[in-house]
Amino acid sequence: MGYMSPMGYTTRGESRWSSFKRIAEFAAIFVAALLFFHGCDFSWRQGLGLAILAGACYGLSYGLFKSVESLRQSRRNFHPYSVWVEPNWGKLLLDYRLIKDAEDYRRWHEVGGNTRLIGFTVLKPQHDCDLPGLIYRDVRHDFVTWTETLSEPIEGMKFTDPFLDKAERVEPVVEEKSDAAEEDDLDFVLRPVVFFALGGGGYEMGLIVRDSWWEWICATGQLAPGNEEIAKTEADTNHLTGETRLTIATLPASEFDGYYHEAEDLEKLRKWRDSCDKQLTQNGWTRKESRGMDEPADPWERLKHKYFTVQHRGI
Repeated sequence: MGYMSPMGYTTRGESRWSSFKRIAEFAAIFVAALLFFHGCDFSWRQGLGLAILAGACYGLSYGLFKSVESLRQSRRNFHPYSVWVEPNWGKLLLDYRLIKDAEDYRRWHEVGGNTRLIGFTVLKPQHDCDLPGLIYRDVRHDFVTWTETLSEPIEGMKFTDPFLDKAERVEPVVEEKSDAAEEDDLDFVLRPVVFFALGGGGYEMGLIVRDSWWEWICATGQLAPGNEEIAKTEADTNHLTGETRLTIATLPASEFDGYYHEAEDLEKLRKWRDSCDKQLTQNGWTRKESRGMDEPADPWERLKHKYFTVQHRGI
C-alpha cells in the first residue's frame, strides 16, 4: 500500500487546468475516432461504440503511463535516510507496569537496562510505492528487506513462566545480572519487546507483551491512578503465540516523504512541512525547533512523543 505524498502538491488552478486538458484530449480522440469509424462504412451506432472503446483504451493507457512515470521519478528523487527510535524508558515501563516503581527501574538499569534502540538506514525504496525497501539495521549490522515490522527485546527483563519459575502468574521481572548477560534464542518469547511497524495510519510504535499478563493488568486495575486510559490502548492479540501487541504511538508516514520526492519550489516545501506538522500534532508528536542562526546546524529532525523519540536524517 502506498501513501500520497504532500510533496506532490499542486495548486487548485493547476489541478483544474490539468483536468480541462485531459477532458479536451479525450473529447478530441472520441470525435476523431467516431469520424474515422463512420468513414470506414460503420454505422453511427457501431462507430459510437468503437469510439467509446478507443477513448477507454486511451484513458487506461494514459493512467498506466502516468503511474510508471511517477514511479520512475520517485526512484530518481529518492535519497537514503537514517531513522532512530528510542523509547522514553522510565515513562513507558512505569506507566505500562513493566516495572513497579523507581527502585525497580534502578535495578533494571544496574543489570544493563536496554541498550538496544531501533535504528535503520533505508537504502532503496520498494519498487511499487514510496516505502522502505532494502534497509540496513544499524543495531544488528545486517541488511534486510523491509518486512513491515522491526523489533528489539527489552534486555534485563523477562516474563516469568508459572511452570518453570513456579510463579503465581505470568508477570515481568527484572533479571539478575548473570541472567541478563546471557544470550538467549528465546529473547523474543521470554522478554517484552519494543516494535516499530507500518500500520494503516503510518508507522506504529509500542510493546509486545504476554496476553495473559495484559488481561490481568486491565482486569484487576493494576494501572497507576490517573493512567486508567492506558487500559484502552489499541491491543492486537495473537492467541497462537500468546502475545498482545500494544500500539502506543503512531508517526504519520508523510514524515519521510521528503526522502522520496523533491519539492518543486519553496512554497510547496512550506505547505508540505505545514501538513506534516499538523499530522504530527494530531498524533501527539512535537518537532524540535531549528537552532538559531548563530548555533551549529543540527542535521537531524527530532520528534518527541510522550513515550518515544524519533530522529531521522538524510545520508
